[in-house]
Amino acid sequence: MASTTGQYGMIISLSEAMTLFGEVTKSFSVETKFLLECCSQTQTVLMFGEAENTLVIAGNNRMVLLPQGFQLAASIVMHTFDKNIINELLSLGGSQVTEIEFRSTVLDLKNGETVLEFGWPCPPYCD
Repeated sequence: MASTTGQYGMIISLSEAMTLFGEVTKSFSVETKFLLECCSQTQTVLMFGEAENTLVIAGNNRMVLLPQGFQLAASIVMHTFDKNIINELLSLGGSQVTEIEFRSTVLDLKNGETVLEFGWPCPPYCD
């Protein structure tokens, strides 16, 4: 069930994510409405990562949206997704809650039975 491919990310089914990347080792829940607000606050991408056991969300140029006031060190790897594909995921999934999931070597976004995967790591690939 692969869907739109963009510069940063591709939507796949939950079963494909399990087959390709294995079990979730850690996840953070975020209200879908909040992610939509984050998309409106950035030009083209959203980035997701973890620092100090906390979910970090940033927009273009690694501008931190969550948590407010957090200083994002250059060494923290963020996973970059095209905001248009995030919007598509949220629409397809239809859930009021989105999971930011960490699997062995990847980070994905899950909404309903759909998963957004194949983001780009920043660094090294930062616009």
